[in-house]
Amino acid sequence: MNSPLAVASAFALALPLVAPSPRAQVEQASLPVLTALLEPQEVAEASAPEPVLPLPSGPLVIGAGRANLSELVAQISQLTGVSIRASASALGRLAESPTGLLADTQIAPEAAWSFFESLISQEGFLMVELRASSPRLLAIIDNYNGQSRNGPRHYRAIPGERLDDYAEHHALLIETVLHLEYVDVRQLSNSLRSLVTDQSSLNMVPAGTSGSLLVQGTGANLAELARMLRTVDTAEKARFARVGESGDTAPTDGTTNG
Repeated sequence: MNSPLAVASAFALALPLVAPSPRAQVEQASLPVLTALLEPQEVAEASAPEPVLPLPSGPLVIGAGRANLSELVAQISQLTGVSIRASASALGRLAESPTGLLADTQIAPEAAWSFFESLISQEGFLMVELRASSPRLLAIIDNYNGQSRNGPRHYRAIPGERLDDYAEHHALLIETVLHLEYVDVRQLSNSLRSLVTDQSSLNMVPAGTSGSLLVQGTGANLAELARMLRTVDTAEKARFARVGESGDTAPTDGTTNG
């Protein structure tokens, strides 16, 4: 007598193979997709922009009352691998200029360039980039009393959207173009130029009648100037909007109604 298990097995073998329904096929095919959607996904973090200048390999260490600016230049050059040159007259004045710090100071690598540039700019020095690729080369310019003694200046051209990255660079000279929609850039540059005592660290040149302004100077000065001009441009936009509501047409090409 056949056992129930043997009968069930024979019955199962005798059944025709039945393909799954189309709906079942779709559900089975969807399982891997649903599983992938439900599994935690790694979110790619936005990569940080490259630093303007190479970060030092260690902290900047400055002794109170002992170090001069020439020694500080040598130290940051060694820590960053960036070669820094200066004319004989600039080297002489760097060696004669103490840091003026009243206590021993240690500066973290991410703040080293900003701190260094703050110190040298206080003594009338500016910094230009002579070579942007490896090996990097900078030059220190003696700009005492706003009179450059080292020949022509080299401005590092940067896109306007990166200007904020240079806001902590108080000695590095750069140039960029600012675009203003509602401000008369010629009138504005003439008004502001009378307030600038040193065109080496801040200079403005209108670019035709397009509402664009070529600006040159230190990163810190240009970042602050850009913030101020955006505020002025926004205020002019609001004023033109009020004029438009009264029935007049507000210009959008950097000119004003006169």
